[in-house]
Amino acid sequence: MTDNLETNKSKTLTTNQTSTIKTTDSSMDKINAMILKTAIEAIPLLTQDNYTMWNNRVLNFLELQKLKDTFLQEDEDKLSTDDELHARTILTSKLDP
Repeated sequence: MTDNLETNKSKTLTTNQTSTIKTTDSSMDKINAMILKTAIEAIPLLTQDNYTMWNNRVLNFLELQKLKDTFLQEDEDKLSTDDELHARTILTSKLDP
């Protein structure tokens, strides 16, 4: 009987730990999405007068996406199709027409 109770406690503990891990992962995903959204919104439209600020914010965005080295260095690593699409979409949306 004692073994049965210990087994049930163990199962409950494992379930609670798994639930906590999933909740934490979900929370971190939400935080990362909010940080990325804020970084994108912080990039101003590029004009003749604000290149320095625009450049700093774009570099911050690329660093958040872990793409900075690929863009700045003559790195042989190719961007994945999804990464290229995301970067191109964000950058072109921040250019003054």
